[in-house]
Amino acid sequence: MNKRRSRHKNSNKESFFRTYRRIIIVLLELIILCLIFKYAPNYIKDSDNLKVYINNNNVTYKYEPFIKEKTLYISVDDLNNLLDTNTYVENDDNEKVIISISENKVIKFNENSNEIEVNNISSKIDSKVEEKNGVYYIPLSDIDELYNLEIKEHIDTNIINIESLNKEKKVAYLNKKDKLKYKDTVFSKTIESLKKGEEVIIISKGDKWTKVQSRDGLVGYVKTNKLFNEKVVRENLDISNEIKVENDEDVSVLSNKDIDESIDEITSNYESRKDFILRIMDTAISKRLKGVKVDFDNIENEDNYYRFLSELRPYLNDYGISLIVVKKDNLDENILSKIVNQVE
Repeated sequence: MNKRRSRHKNSNKESFFRTYRRIIIVLLELIILCLIFKYAPNYIKDSDNLKVYINNNNVTYKYEPFIKEKTLYISVDDLNNLLDTNTYVENDDNEKVIISISENKVIKFNENSNEIEVNNISSKIDSKVEEKNGVYYIPLSDIDELYNLEIKEHIDTNIINIESLNKEKKVAYLNKKDKLKYKDTVFSKTIESLKKGEEVIIISKGDKWTKVQSRDGLVGYVKTNKLFNEKVVRENLDISNEIKVENDEDVSVLSNKDIDESIDEITSNYESRKDFILRIMDTAISKRLKGVKVDFDNIENEDNYYRFLSELRPYLNDYGISLIVVKKDNLDENILSKIVNQVE
């Protein structure tokens, strides 16, 4: 009887330990899963595709950029979204033309030619516009100076770095060797080992971690206390070119009575708009104007009218002449304020 009780007791004890062991194993598995979910994002492997950084930040593209014959191509949509340009495609005698407006430049690309036009002055570049599945790509490497950009290719890391020379640039140096981390945590994977004294570009600075770009073009995090001698190597360049005219005596007004056709006909295509703009410029320069006020009525095609104003402003601003527009009821004041100097 005692033996039976002893065996029953031992059996209960073994059953308890088995249950307890199962609970411990399940808890350990849960802890491991939690750790995986918590730290796995810090170890995500980057793809081997071409990576493009703009002003030291990795960006997301609507259409994947590509390199052809050592030339970087970027889509028209992405050019607008990422580089603050106004670029669009339109038909011209059964051929597509791409118009890109940047600062005081109006750049025209032809679909089937390597000839470009900058403020009505023709020149040639090495590459042509590329079209893929209805998407047009600009050979950015050939015209980087027109956008005031510097493009660097890091072959070993498959990275292209695009810097706007209008933007501030800060650098610092490492006072000790350090590891460039994928995320701002010690548990993150190491992207690159950095040497003592190595220069890095500062993207954003925090109390504990600073986001930087290395000489190889890789972007990650280093400990802030490992950096010293932070300095600005390039200042922000103000390109707003805000021109205000207070005195109407030096301003010429353009209205429907100054044109033989309707304003919609004049603004219907690039060549017609350009001819009209050149006539305006001839008058503005001859009269030494400080401003041109545009006051047209009966505007039906607002998009073409906005394009006309967008293309006129760089020509005028290049000579220090302000573009003023009188707002009509069917025009969007927010759009106008972005593409002209003054809205009345």
